[in-house]
Amino acid sequence: MRENFPDLDEAGIAEIWSELERLKEEDPLTALQDGIFDGGKVGGQMRLMQLGPNFEMAMYLAQATGASIVTDSAFRWREIIRAARPKSGARPASFRRLAGNFADAAFLFPDNPDRIIHLAREGALAGYPALFAEIFHYLAGAEKRGLRLNFEAGLAARFARTHAVAQKALRKRAEPGNVGRISCVFAPTGIQDNTINRLLLMSSSEHHLPMVPMAFYIQRMSGER
Repeated sequence: MRENFPDLDEAGIAEIWSELERLKEEDPLTALQDGIFDGGKVGGQMRLMQLGPNFEMAMYLAQATGASIVTDSAFRWREIIRAARPKSGARPASFRRLAGNFADAAFLFPDNPDRIIHLAREGALAGYPALFAEIFHYLAGAEKRGLRLNFEAGLAARFARTHAVAQKALRKRAEPGNVGRISCVFAPTGIQDNTINRLLLMSSSEHHLPMVPMAFYIQRMSGER
């Protein structure tokens, strides 16, 4: 942290450290016990890490933890689109108006980790998580429950209001960052891959999702900051 943020004082470093610890405690995939890197004949671990997880890993984790997928990889996005093709006789796609609103909107993505923590604590962007959670839960149960067109229209209008307020707040603060667009897929039968579903069953998972309800692709708008 001192190398990446040389201007931070002790209080600033302590604040970031505290936020990291909180995020670790909330993350179901983070090991919290002591001594996991001590090694030795019994306690050793092998950790394979990659900045861009492959399609199978992204799908597996999303279904196992109840999450959506967000990527900035064009190749990964093409894989997701292929897996989102609806089955024969599937219901009409959900949130067409909302998907259009997303595609037409410009987003400012702050690039200062310290400022992002402050924004989260202040609730400046709190409208986005609440909205995305409602979209996720609606899509996860839509195949059994059916479409609710008035509800979909309401969320599309709510996104427009939430986005306008949040982006205005970011620009008023002159937050440094990059401007981009977000494409999304709300597949009629979800994003599915038979291989992933078999892997989940073989791992004795009992509570995973049968599909990934939604995915997002972030693209930087060339030349804009």
